[in-house]
Amino acid sequence: MPEKMTDPFAVDAPLRTSPFSERRYLEAVAELAQAITQTSPRPAPRRWLLRVRLRVAIALAVALCLPVASAVGYQLAAHTGIFGVPGETENDTSEWLRSDAPDFGAVVARLIPSVALPHGASWRTAIAGQVQQGRSSPGLVQVTGVRSQFEAYARCAWIASWLAARQRDDLAAQRRATSELEQSVRWPATVATDGGGTVDHYRALAQAANVGDATPLERELPLNCSGFDWSGVQ
Repeated sequence: MPEKMTDPFAVDAPLRTSPFSERRYLEAVAELAQAITQTSPRPAPRRWLLRVRLRVAIALAVALCLPVASAVGYQLAAHTGIFGVPGETENDTSEWLRSDAPDFGAVVARLIPSVALPHGASWRTAIAGQVQQGRSSPGLVQVTGVRSQFEAYARCAWIASWLAARQRDDLAAQRRATSELEQSVRWPATVATDGGGTVDHYRALAQAANVGDATPLERELPLNCSGFDWSGVQ
């Protein structure tokens, strides 16, 4: 049976907790305030004064360092908490993800679409490809872009499956691949990222598959599918 995974469109929410709400930070600030309020304006023994100054210095160091450490940890996560601006032509309102973050693979794994794959294709392969690309070219990528890449992988896999089925005269497999290619023009991320002509192009590929014309599909693989591993697709 072709591999099929459910699309969990509700991705884990990005961490938006302020580092200033950490218990250690609040305790340090409270101790700082107590140390200051307990300081007497009258002359005090030198040892006691040094102890108060030490407590104040420690509290200040903790108060200043903890938010920085928390912010650094926050930035290294795949979730950025930054979303696209409505109306912008180069992005949508989905979240920007940090592609070189250690948890990027786990995050994109939750974005796999509800799309079937042919024999020999695997979502694990698609995830590994996105992680490798993210590490080799670090930057920010939107959730919709990740979903679009998954749909592109699935489409290329079905094109490869159609061509392999044609070569071995497997009409049933060809019909199945044709059906998936026809449905692919309605896949959510494909439609959402259509800047004009993209969906029409995929529709033309599906029509070619429907009439048995292999030329457009053979041209598509090296042109727009070279970044995917579809060598084992049947």
